[in-house]
Amino acid sequence: MTNQITHLPPALREMAAKHFVLLESQNIKKKRDTIQLNLSGYSDVMFLIADIVKVCLLALEGVQTENCS
Repeated sequence: MTNQITHLPPALREMAAKHFVLLESQNIKKKRDTIQLNLSGYSDVMFLIADIVKVCLLALEGVQTENCS
C-alpha cells in the first residue's frame, strides 16, 4: 500500500517522505501499530515531547471551558 501526498508543495512532500512513516501494523490481533519518527538528537525529542504536552494541555483547557459555560 502506497500513500500519495498530493496537496503539499513538492519540497514539503520530499520532507514528509523522508521524516514521516505512516502507521504500520505490528500486531493485528491486538490492534497495535507503530510509527517511526526520524529525529536528529535529544533536543528534537525534547521539543517533540514538549509540543505533545502543550497540545494535551490546550485540549484539556478546551474541555474545561466547554463544561463551565
